[in-house]
Amino acid sequence: PELMPLSHVLATKLGARLTEVRKNGTCPWLRPDGKTQVTVEYINENGAMVPVRVHTVLISTQHDETVTNDEIAADLKEHVIKPVIPEKYLDEKTIFHLNPSGQIGRAS
Repeated sequence: PELMPLSHVLATKLGARLTEVRKNGTCPWLRPDGKTQVTVEYINENGAMVPVRVHTVLISTQHDETVTNDEIAADLKEHVIKPVIPEKYLDEKTIFHLNPSGQIGRAS
């Protein structure tokens, strides 16, 4: 079992997955610079903090000029988030901030 907080584990795995899909060509528009953040909602069960759901996922990544923001969001959800975050933690209230700064951060 992991001994780190779930938010840290998931954010680290998202970052590793970004690198993987960039290097294997799944998302050829990706560039090396990126950041991830995951916010997890917990409940207190007899003094133990138990993760209930992922509240927010933030992924910002550098990209080339051939891709739209909609394509970025779709690819990140399908090829990065879905393979990493267990479905039981994602729900209709989960907030996704996927390249929220838009066109800023493009690489030539």
